[in-house]
Amino acid sequence: MRPTRLRWRRFAIGLLAVLALYAGFIVWQRERINRMPTPDMVLLLPADADLRDPLVQVWRDAAAETGTQLRIQRASDFLQPLRTQRRPIAVVMPDSVHRRASPALVSGLQDYVRGGGSLLLTFDAAALSPRGTYDAQNAPLSALVGVEFAMYDRLGMRSTARGAISGTAAAMQALGIPPGKYVDGPHGAELSTYSYGRVNYPHYVTRGAYDGTVLLRAEADGSVVAGVHRAGAGRVMFVNLPVGYLRTRSDGALLHGVLTYFNDEVARLPRLLPTPDGVGGMVLNWHMDSNASYAALDVIEQHTRLLQAGPFSVHITAGPDTYKPGDHAGVGVDTDPRAAAWIARFMREGHAIGSHGGWIHNLFGNGVNERNEAEFSKYLDLNFASLQRATDHPIVEYSAPNGNQPQWVTDWLDRHGVLGYYFTGDTGMAPTHTYRDGHRSDRHTWAFPITTYGAAGSFEEAMEAGIPLPTIRTWLHSVADFTAEQRTARLMYFHPPGVLLYLQPMQEMVDYTRSLGLERFRWYTMADLARFLNRREAVRWSLTAGDRDTEMLDASGDLAQMTWTLPKSRYAQPVVIAGQATVADDGATWLVRSAPGRALRLRLTHVAPPTRP
Repeated sequence: MRPTRLRWRRFAIGLLAVLALYAGFIVWQRERINRMPTPDMVLLLPADADLRDPLVQVWRDAAAETGTQLRIQRASDFLQPLRTQRRPIAVVMPDSVHRRASPALVSGLQDYVRGGGSLLLTFDAAALSPRGTYDAQNAPLSALVGVEFAMYDRLGMRSTARGAISGTAAAMQALGIPPGKYVDGPHGAELSTYSYGRVNYPHYVTRGAYDGTVLLRAEADGSVVAGVHRAGAGRVMFVNLPVGYLRTRSDGALLHGVLTYFNDEVARLPRLLPTPDGVGGMVLNWHMDSNASYAALDVIEQHTRLLQAGPFSVHITAGPDTYKPGDHAGVGVDTDPRAAAWIARFMREGHAIGSHGGWIHNLFGNGVNERNEAEFSKYLDLNFASLQRATDHPIVEYSAPNGNQPQWVTDWLDRHGVLGYYFTGDTGMAPTHTYRDGHRSDRHTWAFPITTYGAAGSFEEAMEAGIPLPTIRTWLHSVADFTAEQRTARLMYFHPPGVLLYLQPMQEMVDYTRSLGLERFRWYTMADLARFLNRREAVRWSLTAGDRDTEMLDASGDLAQMTWTLPKSRYAQPVVIAGQATVADDGATWLVRSAPGRALRLRLTHVAPPTRP
């Protein structure tokens, strides 16, 4: 063979070997990348789940409102081989939607968690076989969860129970539950709600020692109601409550708190904060419903500095009557010169004027119902028109007398451009889009649930319940601290005569919030927060994996005052690649505040390689 041909053959063989090595490297690299987790969280749904089902929508709305990334994934896609389907960092199994699970899915979830994934399992998720029956012993994922539950064959009807739920005050606040939504009970801090006080929640009875961090327990039987357990290289957060179902029944604080805790503490993912610049604060909602308000306002002005604080949301029932037509006990916006003077004063101080129901407080509050829109809508027309004449501004805030707000009133508010309304359901929550009787109640308006002290929502109710001034003083300070530390917002309301019952604690709380500084606490009006939240809803942001040690956070929209929090346990200090933002050290997290602009890109570097679920 000629030397030249031999050299070419050797060259060709060497080239083929190099190409083979390169192809192998490409395959290895692709497999390595595909085996890396995607930096997001998925809501795992069965193949036949309808995305329009309110029990699915509540999770998607909760993710948007809490600022977490949550995409939909079907169970069949989750079980695809790793070469074609990356696994997410975190998986959410929703109650009431994903009750049935195949052996393959059970096995896949076990492998996923033990390989390093994070799982949020709520109540009856994956508790049933594909045929809809309970396992002979317990729920198939009991071992992964770390405690036995759904023991129907052994306990029958006693496999579930209802009772009070308690934990430590620290655990409650970690779950986003503000002081007052929990109150002191015989077993620690226990969940409470407006008008009813202590709440009895449904849960599975659990058995066995729980090797994990318990957040909540059932008082009567000691069952684990919420906790985090390590399994292999991953972790499972078990929430033994139907939080999705409860959300559809105007009790959403637990769903939002659980999802936030899972995102921040277990999955350790970024979150878009729900307040301007990430600064927490409160809405103080004044209700003027009779001419008794004038004497009370005079006392408040003479003895406190409340009116110089704020801005607050002042809502007025504008008619000349309060209890019935012709009683002349109303505020009288069109007829009483005191009304014009006070409205002008409120507006000079920067307070927002809103509508408190329709024209005659008690007639409207006691009489309005789902069937009398034709008769009662005129009272809303009268009240809004009167206040718009008095302020020369559109009225975009509302509060319902006696908390009575039929669905048609919510629809009326939406049609008339109202941005926010106070709400006696979903107590203890931040501003939200509400669900009532199993369905989404509002389209564009924001509900501002009241923050209560146990069963008491107003100062009059607190005094009637015999709650002493020192207790209210501590509660008011604690709620201010909660909103500042959690970087969230809550609403309290009162009537001017009622605040006189706790005037000193109220003034002390306002003074205390001033001492916190505007970088930690701000007063908001309903309208200001609603406008911010509407802008925030339109922001689009995502996380994408870079190489093994980095991720990219991309955001677009009107980004002024948008703020992300990122856990230091996962990320080194973020680097701004495009757009403008400040990065601040906030203790256990990084705080990224965007400047005005339309686009932002951050490079996020892991402090340690991520696990491989």
